[in-house]
Amino acid sequence: MGGGHRRDEAGLARWPLAWVTSEAVQCGLRLRGPEGLMLSEAQVLQAAAALPGAVPDTASGLVHSRTRSTPWWALSGLAVRDPARVVLEGAPDPRIQAQAHPSVAALGAQWPQASVWGQRSAWSWPLPVAGLLMMLIPWAMAAVLAPGAPVLWAGLGQVAALAAWQLQAWMGAALPAGISPSAVQKALALDLLFIAAYATVLAAWAVAAFARVARLRQVGQRPSPLLQKLGWALPVAVAADLAEDAVTLAWLCWPTEGLAAVKLLLAVAMALCAALKCLGLTGVLALLVWGRVARAH
Repeated sequence: MGGGHRRDEAGLARWPLAWVTSEAVQCGLRLRGPEGLMLSEAQVLQAAAALPGAVPDTASGLVHSRTRSTPWWALSGLAVRDPARVVLEGAPDPRIQAQAHPSVAALGAQWPQASVWGQRSAWSWPLPVAGLLMMLIPWAMAAVLAPGAPVLWAGLGQVAALAAWQLQAWMGAALPAGISPSAVQKALALDLLFIAAYATVLAAWAVAAFARVARLRQVGQRPSPLLQKLGWALPVAVAADLAEDAVTLAWLCWPTEGLAAVKLLLAVAMALCAALKCLGLTGVLALLVWGRVARAH
């Protein structure tokens, strides 16, 4: 236990180890230490402290979070675990009367000082790189969609026109004037880089906002249902954006003489993906605003 953290920062791991071991002892496990059978948490802690490489008593009780060190975890969804909910496979999840270990009260941890969220993040280099890509890629897409035109106005206007077309293609709208299918395919390839860039930036912002709202919670505090939903906003937006590009490419590659119904279904799917992307990004914005308000208070 300890998640592979440095020993001088893994103080919290000592108590779960002792508790789990003592619970196993009560269920019939027999462990022999220097002074005989270990029957209590204190005996387990004493025996663990004597092991090579043991966590020292002076180790910090810092609360760690993988989303702090690797914000890309936000792309798999963010959620606050409910300790009173037991997850069972193939059966309804029952609720139990969860109890806090005495060590929790003894620590008296305060937010954010007792967690990694009170420290400077070491995950800093991807942000400027992703931010630079977010600024450069739209210009590259503009140059692809409107070659030879003033990139500042006509090119970016074509990028916006293409985005609007993806929402309206199901109504029979044709590609915007001046944009060829081959140019759209090149723009979609660039869009994949743009998605990776904004997903990186928004992941870093989203995990910080989520942590500010969630904070350190006591056993009896149930997570906010709204927060649990907003934790999925970013992966929904990114998945929908990728699906939108894939469906757009399929629409472009579908032969004109092919089944018109298939092309219509692809256009409808394209519009649905675009709408779902907008919904997800709206949820991310709501989470960021909520996190900002929580930080102010």
